[in-house]
Amino acid sequence: MKKTIITLAASMLCAITMTACGTTSLDPESYCTVDVDGANGYATAELEPDYQALALVFSSKAENSEDKLVSALYADLIRFEITSDKKEKLSNGDVIEVEVKYNKDALKQIGYSLSKDSFSYKVEGLEEVKELDPFKDLKISYTGYAPNAGIEIDSSGCEELIRQNIAFEYDRDLKVDNGDTFTVKAVCLSDKALLDAGYIMNNNTYQATVSGVQEAKQVDPFEGLEINFSGMSPQITADTDASGCDQFIRNNITFKPEKELYANGEKVKILVEYDKDSFSDNGLALSVEEKEFDIDSMPYYLEGYEGMDFTETDQELRDLVEAEFAEKGYYKEATVQSKTITYRMHAVDKYRLNEFELTPVKRIFAAAKDAGNEIQNKYIIVWKASIQAEKTDTKNHFNLSDKNPFGTILDLEFYATSSVRNVAANTDGSLNTDNTENIISMYILSSTGKADETTTVESICNRIKSNNSNEFSVSVSDYE
Repeated sequence: MKKTIITLAASMLCAITMTACGTTSLDPESYCTVDVDGANGYATAELEPDYQALALVFSSKAENSEDKLVSALYADLIRFEITSDKKEKLSNGDVIEVEVKYNKDALKQIGYSLSKDSFSYKVEGLEEVKELDPFKDLKISYTGYAPNAGIEIDSSGCEELIRQNIAFEYDRDLKVDNGDTFTVKAVCLSDKALLDAGYIMNNNTYQATVSGVQEAKQVDPFEGLEINFSGMSPQITADTDASGCDQFIRNNITFKPEKELYANGEKVKILVEYDKDSFSDNGLALSVEEKEFDIDSMPYYLEGYEGMDFTETDQELRDLVEAEFAEKGYYKEATVQSKTITYRMHAVDKYRLNEFELTPVKRIFAAAKDAGNEIQNKYIIVWKASIQAEKTDTKNHFNLSDKNPFGTILDLEFYATSSVRNVAANTDGSLNTDNTENIISMYILSSTGKADETTTVESICNRIKSNNSNEFSVSVSDYE
């Protein structure tokens, strides 16, 4: 698609005329070709000056070789320049203006002049542009099985202009099913190459619809899967057992609960992790990738003791305290500091229990605020112990005077707490203590038999509430 003015050597010689003063006048248009390339409305113009022809003319008057060489160099003093505003997207009928720049006095020195300082060229003969369909003869095929088939694009069957100047882009990682759509984009690598061939590309996208892909066999990965629940609400865990599943499923799928802990009434969502490409390569596809399971009634951690029968538990907590007193008796310890040395030693009196009475006075329940807490609850009883003790032994490292000789009888009061952690209830309403842990603490009151100001039932309860308030909701009530 090119319109070119061609100037031959014969026409150059004909363009030479003699002036009256002996200088030769040249038509500059005869020494510059205007090349118009492209289709109508899309053409561009370029100038191709023939300086070699000018040099040949300028040297023709010289008498010797040296003068011929010098005269020929004057051709380089002439410059051609397009002055039209429109140099691109030219159409038939457009006029291109060309300005000739040169040094008149210099040309006179060798006996030449130019007949004009500018000339024009009218664009004609440009062919109409044609629209290129880049997707004509483009082959789209699919690999693997639906719904996870891969996409392949082949342009080898397209015409040469498309193969050399158009690149096709698409999501190479996309997996598709029959009926899916995806976009192929045509990217022009050289607009000029298309225009030189008389083409433009207006449509650069193609929406392809997937069809004809062989369907993969649908398999249910949860067929044969068993879910086993353990623990107590709200700390129930779900474990999967795939031993009843197909071997390919067992080898290529990992079953995973959506979260770690569950409570009664929740649904357990089991997710699958697998390599889709591995399944697709074997002509398989999962019909479902997640499934919900109901949690069967499971034991649950108590949030309070109301409505529950704690008779056996209370007896066990009583036995703990009584066993503690029966095993250790009563030891009264006094720490004494020496006036001359810095270390501490102990004086210990040992008493035998003659009488012992244990009475429950307070009941405390602490329920965990966080379902993930390792300890979900604490059931605590505060006991009052009334004791009559007889002194049976002493160990006095400082030979201190013994104010209470052997056989001295003391009437004493103690407070003790015994507790059980993680008390749960079975679905039938009975207590479940399989996961429990028993704790016992002793609080000593004054040996005079009267409670001092710092150790009372109230202070013990307040201390327990303070120590547990961050993680537990604590309630205190009288033991009835």
